[in-house]
Amino acid sequence: MSVRIAINAAAFGGQSLESVVASAKDAGAEGLELAAIHGSLDIGLMKAVVAAPGAARDGFSAAGVAPAILDTDLSVGVLDGSRLAHWLALAEKWIRLAGQIGGATILMRVDGGGLNRDVILRQAVEALNRLCGLAGEAGVTVLLENSGVAAASRELWFLQDAVGSASLRVCWNTALPLAAPQPVDPPTIALKRLAPSLAVVRLALERVVAEAAGQRRTEDGVFEPAVVAADEIDILHVVELLRGIAYSGWILLSPSAREADATPAAAPAADLSVATAYLRAQFAKPVIQMTAYKGDKNAPRYPRPATAS
Repeated sequence: MSVRIAINAAAFGGQSLESVVASAKDAGAEGLELAAIHGSLDIGLMKAVVAAPGAARDGFSAAGVAPAILDTDLSVGVLDGSRLAHWLALAEKWIRLAGQIGGATILMRVDGGGLNRDVILRQAVEALNRLCGLAGEAGVTVLLENSGVAAASRELWFLQDAVGSASLRVCWNTALPLAAPQPVDPPTIALKRLAPSLAVVRLALERVVAEAAGQRRTEDGVFEPAVVAADEIDILHVVELLRGIAYSGWILLSPSAREADATPAAAPAADLSVATAYLRAQFAKPVIQMTAYKGDKNAPRYPRPATAS
């Protein structure tokens, strides 16, 4: 199975749900990410989905665009006592909605509010154990995105291992490690470590467009990327790593906010089409088999036994 491309709905500006679905189809995407604020189901496009989930499901199905990711903006950290009960009740509403519209995944993060890391992770395991049971019954997957105390792949791996549920998968946001105050593992480590549980890889739309525009063809017909700055993600390198682990999940394109806490700006339709076409072309390239995997060059060579004439 090849990768599928989804686009965050913010890239289409303040359009109606029907228009966003149609625009995603025109841009060459197979899926959409719909996002909430602090878990609210009464804001933006989510309000339209909640009002008529059956109609939303039919609209997605007719267009051939999946409601691939529902970003709840909920955190599984700092959940003890009554807060855990309230959180589970809200999360259950998201699971139920995802099932009603044919959505595959709901996305959450692990933020700690300044508490001890070990305490947060322990509470997260308890919350996820209970949540994944509900998700499994509904056929919905819970996604954890790298952030907060789980900004590094080792914490995400720990949570995945501790919960041990097929309903828990991982979303790796390639831009977040660059913005972290402390060094976080690069894609070369994170993507390989998380490969068995990796379901979504989030890429900055602007970086994909910029890299696609910076491609140049050499004399032998091979495309080479433009120079990538140290504080930017090398999209082509990420694609190569994903091809190397035979990745077949979602590639999620998200526009960036111009300022902290600002709403991401809508992207030009041409940019969206360029980004999806560029990524498809890169993933369509054959995986080059490294010489190290073409057999043991130092294997002992024994004489063949004589055959009877």
